Amino acid sequence: MPDKHQALNEHQVPEKRQARDRLLAKLNALRRRQEDLTARLGDIGRDFARRKEVEKALRKSRMRLERRVEGRTVELKEANQRLRKEIMERERAEKVLRSERDRVQKYMDIAGAFVLVVDAKGEVTLVNRMGCRILEYGEEEIIGKHYVDFISETMRDEVKTIFNQLAEGEAGPEEYYEHSVLTKAGQEKVIHWRNAFLRDENGNITGAVISGVDVTEQKKAEALREDVERITRHDLRNPLSTVIYVPQMLKTSPNLTPEQLELLKKVEEAGYQMLNMIDSSLNLYKMEQGTYESDPHPVDILPLLKKITEDLYPLIEFKDLGVDVFVRGSLARETDEFKILGEELLCYTMLANLIKNAVEASPDKERVRVFLDEEEVFFVVAIHNKGVVPEEIRDTFFEKYATSGKKDGTGLGSYSARLIAETLGGGVSFATSGEEGTTVTVRMPKHM
Repeated sequence: MPDKHQALNEHQVPEKRQARDRLLAKLNALRRRQEDLTARLGDIGRDFARRKEVEKALRKSRMRLERRVEGRTVELKEANQRLRKEIMERERAEKVLRSERDRVQKYMDIAGAFVLVVDAKGEVTLVNRMGCRILEYGEEEIIGKHYVDFISETMRDEVKTIFNQLAEGEAGPEEYYEHSVLTKAGQEKVIHWRNAFLRDENGNITGAVISGVDVTEQKKAEALREDVERITRHDLRNPLSTVIYVPQMLKTSPNLTPEQLELLKKVEEAGYQMLNMIDSSLNLYKMEQGTYESDPHPVDILPLLKKITEDLYPLIEFKDLGVDVFVRGSLARETDEFKILGEELLCYTMLANLIKNAVEASPDKERVRVFLDEEEVFFVVAIHNKGVVPEEIRDTFFEKYATSGKKDGTGLGSYSARLIAETLGGGVSFATSGEEGTTVTVRMPKHM
């Protein structure tokens, strides 16, 4: 009988072999896995190396990019700062311009005149309230339009031509001129205009300030006054004929005393003087219309000055004044003569107005002096008094109805003197100051 232990060993051998085979299989599998892992680790190492190289290249690229971005950022930052600075400067400039524009607009609105600001093309860029009121348009309806569009249709072409000539320097600027405007309602208004051109640093015209005063009512009043004056002149001549004729008839009476004859003579002289004044007024009207035909001849003005002084005697005595006449530097004598070319009535009217003005303007207890002299081509009459012409009428001293401070002043004396002097080929001017007083100078040509 086989040994029990031997039988057991024989039975365990196959099992051990199987276990060994399984162990070997596992070892082989582990070896293969190890080989696979080794291969994979090699691939990973190679991938890692490549990745490191890529990462290094990426880092270099990123550093280059960052440097470029940093440089560009600095440039953009500087450009942004410059742009911000320019914007701030422009905003400040625009603020200043708006402030100046608003200030100018306020000044324009305060002004009692019609004011337009136009560019070099004549298009309106600013208009004040008075302008809107006169034209009867809103500001937005005026801005951007050519200012000539608001001129009366009959005058538009003429005004546009004048503006273009002035803007291009082809004509000298007119200090004052008159043109009518057409309102929104179609009404014409007469405006007294004045231009002031705006220039850049090179002297080129960039625009103009055009100011005007509505003189429509003044023109109507002047026309009415002229009509009344013409009618008055005509109506006064008839009764004056009686005033002159009756003393002449009465003087033929044999029973009149010397005192009565003298009174009749004075009445007759006063009538003739009144008639001469009416004729002189009519002559002035013709001069204004440009229809007066002068007939100059030598007139000795010394007798005229004597007559004027006599006529003004009550006023001269009231103010306790003296009147001195000098001929060529010396006090006038009875035998002196000083003849100028003119017409006796016109010379009398001209000198009477100027001397009357001087007597009225002179301070009390002073002397009014009349100087008669000659220049190369002119006879000169200079009338001096210690008074001063008021500031407000100096620019319009010889214009019609210019007067100041006189209760009954008409503003016609200096105007008519200028009109007569110019009609006779001469001229008149004045100088005034607190230290020297006032001198009005008439220059009449020696030859026509």
